[in-house]
Amino acid sequence: MQDSLPFIQWPYFNPLSYKSKSLSCRRYQSAFGMKRLLALMTLPALLCCSDDRSGGQSALRDTAVILRVQTAGDSLTNYLNTIDTQNIRLLYRQEDELVTVLTGGDYPFGYFVFEESPDVEKMIKLFCYVGGNNENEETFINWDGEDLDTLSYKVSRYSSGNVVISQVKFNGEAIVPNDSGIYNVSK
Repeated sequence: MQDSLPFIQWPYFNPLSYKSKSLSCRRYQSAFGMKRLLALMTLPALLCCSDDRSGGQSALRDTAVILRVQTAGDSLTNYLNTIDTQNIRLLYRQEDELVTVLTGGDYPFGYFVFEESPDVEKMIKLFCYVGGNNENEETFINWDGEDLDTLSYKVSRYSSGNVVISQVKFNGEAIVPNDSGIYNVSK
């Protein structure tokens, strides 16, 4: 009898006692039932995770744009070399008003200027405003107190909390980043 029921262990099974047989069966059924219940409870948790984007790609939280700004005309000079970069201010539209939003982070004015090798050319990294609920947002760049340019973009917000910007335009003209992720614009 013991050989015909290999799943029941010898210490829990006594074929001569009806009471111990039912107790061992109850233990086995209880343990098996708990494992099955645990599996049924964890399976939906594993299957309910979904991706907001097709193709299984994860969204990025970096909503910054790197601009290489050159002057328009015959001689393409770097515009950031011709102005005092400490005077640059970013303005955002909130309730039909242009306001400055100080982030309080490493770059409280929402940008930083840096030089990239090998050309040692100045570029500006702008942190786009995504704090509103609009699908299309704008960032206004006040270069030197008088000159104002507009950077507009589409904001995609996902249920996972990720935010992505796309369809970037500089003064109403669509711009596309190069292979390094840098947008080349002319003023």
